[in-house]
Amino acid sequence: MSREDSVRRTLGKVVLYAILVTIVLGTIQWFFAQGIETIYVHIGFSGISVLREYAVHICIVVLLILGWMIINAIANIFCAIIEPKHGLTGAAAIKSMIKILGISTLSAGLLEE
Repeated sequence: MSREDSVRRTLGKVVLYAILVTIVLGTIQWFFAQGIETIYVHIGFSGISVLREYAVHICIVVLLILGWMIINAIANIFCAIIEPKHGLTGAAAIKSMIKILGISTLSAGLLEE
């Protein structure tokens, strides 16, 4: 597999993960905004309204998981670009730096709320 194919494939993963984040978080937001109410109206189970308290926690877990997938894919893109010129060691160092920066940025973004 050539370097261009590897970069193209990994970039496709980044786009796919970004779309997945949008769909999953949109579905979660809908569920906690309207879905719980709909279930309550149709079933009459009042205990389901307790789930609203956990909406933020569920969103954070989903963002951490999908954010890690995106960070890892971006690090792989840089690794594939840098490896031919700087070797495996240089590419691994850049990949580790990007992961550390990505995790730091993700954590800072989640803590801001």
